[in-house]
Amino acid sequence: MKPLILLFIVSIFFISSVNGLEFESYSANYNIISDTAIVEIDIEFKENITEFSIHLPYDANGIEVPNHEFIIKDFKTHKHLTIKSKAFEKITIKFISSITIEKAKNDFFILDLSDIESEELSITLKLPEQATLKYSLDSARTSIIPKTNKITTDGKQIQIQWNEDDLSTEKSILVIYTDNKSQTKQKLIFGIGLLLLMIISFLIYYFYKAKTNSKTSKNDNSITKNLFEEEKLLVNILLKAKNQELWQKQLEIKSKLSAVKLTRKLRNLEEKEIIEKIPYGNSNKIRLKNA
Repeated sequence: MKPLILLFIVSIFFISSVNGLEFESYSANYNIISDTAIVEIDIEFKENITEFSIHLPYDANGIEVPNHEFIIKDFKTHKHLTIKSKAFEKITIKFISSITIEKAKNDFFILDLSDIESEELSITLKLPEQATLKYSLDSARTSIIPKTNKITTDGKQIQIQWNEDDLSTEKSILVIYTDNKSQTKQKLIFGIGLLLLMIISFLIYYFYKAKTNSKTSKNDNSITKNLFEEEKLLVNILLKAKNQELWQKQLEIKSKLSAVKLTRKLRNLEEKEIIEKIPYGNSNKIRLKNA
């Protein structure tokens, strides 16, 4: 999170170094989209000039000065824009920057205008679509400093405007707002991420179970591969039983084999070392070996 004090300091670079000129008029428009501001500045000078310099934010990009050639020098804290041309009285400067925007629990727009000397001064701010002010206009607390009564909306964006009267005593602007669209997007991304995590977890579980079942199936087939049908029947019953063991009487009931035939088949399986008999009194518990 960029400290608010740092933002005030850095924003000074944006409007300083104006060759000591006093403007006839200075008008700046900030249209915030997500965490970026599209900026357009119109300056009218008191007289024709042939050279003009201004500091722009260090992250300014897409810089345009229509109808004028310009030079940009990059520095660590700012970009230095110099315009040299035939005599001109007006200029428009356009660029994109995020330096005036601070994203936190709430969003902040911060701008320092202390170095601007102009007979006419106008700043217009358009908040992101669906954004709302931190505090309502009738609240005792304010979201807009300095206060202004020029607040409008087209149903999508809130627009705030200040002129030289609003800024006569306070030359720094602070607006606290909530970017609901951005928060909705973050929630959507979080929801999609959570859904993908659930899908991945399910797929891992599904493939694990499929692999386990495949191994079990292979093991089952290897056990019953060379057995007679009734022997296979008994082994498959034991495979499905808890701990792969049953009382001999239970096995008789489930297999529907006679007691005599069951005894004979169990003897065969015992000789093939597939099962083992565990005597319990007058009965036996039948268990698959290596269960």
